[in-house]
Amino acid sequence: MYLLGSIIAVQAQTISHYEYWLDGDYQGRVTTLSTKTNVNVSLPLNGLPSGLHFFNFRATNNVGEISNVFRTMFYLQDMPSAATLTSSEYWIDDDYSHRVSGDLKDGCMSSVVDLGQQPAGLHFFNLRAFNSNNEVSDIYRTLFYLPDKDIVDVAGYEYWIDNDSLIRVSSADNHSALLLEIDVSSLDEGLHTFSFRAKNSFDEWGDVYSEEFEVMAASSIREMEKGNGTIDVYNLRGEKVLDNANWNELTRLPHSIYIIEGRKIVIK
Repeated sequence: MYLLGSIIAVQAQTISHYEYWLDGDYQGRVTTLSTKTNVNVSLPLNGLPSGLHFFNFRATNNVGEISNVFRTMFYLQDMPSAATLTSSEYWIDDDYSHRVSGDLKDGCMSSVVDLGQQPAGLHFFNLRAFNSNNEVSDIYRTLFYLPDKDIVDVAGYEYWIDNDSLIRVSSADNHSALLLEIDVSSLDEGLHTFSFRAKNSFDEWGDVYSEEFEVMAASSIREMEKGNGTIDVYNLRGEKVLDNANWNELTRLPHSIYIIEGRKIVIK
């Protein structure tokens, strides 16, 4: 750290030298021979304690006359060493007495928060950290909500094609993973939409999942094959069914849904 100062002395006589010192340490003053009336001073402050200090300066001219002492005040702040995050603590709502503390590794916290005993409703998660200088961070607070019902499994589902939700297929199947076989042989050529939703054991329906697919006759696929040359064909699991397929190979495929040229296509 350095204290930089600029002092301008205007007198009839010529300056012969100037001197400066810190606080009351006149014995440790620095004297410099100079005839300049514009003086720049750079003073190292590394050895000074933190707190309030004074910079003192005066000049002497060529006939031995000494100027008044120019004094300015400055404050030296304590500079703590570089700090690293060491630990943290968190608590729910205002229950600080049951806070959970732990060490931080590389400034990161990994913890599983037990919410099993918390009642339903609105809650606050509070977190703060400590560093190696025993300093405490501000409290980070985020809001979360606990429903008043337990998490439930799938209790049924339904699906339909396009906007024909009146002719939908429903099931009470409670498996979380489903593999559906859908007859699309009666659909016209072109783009169609498959829609699906599931419900839980409280008879609450989830959001509708929709995805487009295309029904294409063999003749239309032949036009695609003519324009692109050979074609790679995948099933819905992403497995390659045909590699560089030609027209004859495409016509021998079972009627099903395939991914061709990045499009979901039903061959009928």
